[in-house]
Amino acid sequence: MAQGNVAAPRQFFRRAADIGLPLAALRLGNTYDPAELAALRSTGLDADPKEARLWYERARDLGATEATARLSRLQGK
Repeated sequence: MAQGNVAAPRQFFRRAADIGLPLAALRLGNTYDPAELAALRSTGLDADPKEARLWYERARDLGATEATARLSRLQGK
């Protein structure tokens, strides 16, 4: 991800999030979050705030406390 490649990490994080790992759901949300993608200078993938929100909500529900701040930022609060 540090090199701007988000496609491969998405697959990895998706599998890990699907088995209930909160950090994986948070990181998967990052791969859709416009602010996170801009910080990574990612190329070739578009941000999807709705998808980011879904994964941040999942991360929050799984116990990732950082997800609440990410959700607030997505909502512009």
